[in-house]
Amino acid sequence: MAGMSVAVYDGNGIIYKNVFGYADKENNIKVDDQTVYDWGSTSKLLIWISVMQLVEQGKLNLQEDIRNYLPEGFLKNLSYDKAITMLDLMNHQAGFQETFFTQTADASKVGSLEEALEN
Repeated sequence: MAGMSVAVYDGNGIIYKNVFGYADKENNIKVDDQTVYDWGSTSKLLIWISVMQLVEQGKLNLQEDIRNYLPEGFLKNLSYDKAITMLDLMNHQAGFQETFFTQTADASKVGSLEEALEN
């Protein structure tokens, strides 16, 4: 996809909206108001808006260890010494290794992606 939809709004409604580019460039199909996009990284925006609403409501502290908000045993395959906060996660600075996703904290024991997905 080589296209996008843009909307700018305030408390009174839409100020500007437009579409640009192609939903399918090879077949010359342009983007329109009905074009459906994959979520991709835009889901982060929705999550962080929800997080900030919880902060505004006093239900979440961005500086607090995330373990205080997670069920017991939720991070069973991840260990870390320094507290990880929501602010760390939002800034991509949590500090844990990607090897968590392959079920090992020891990078020398990382298997193939296929093996990780089978477990």
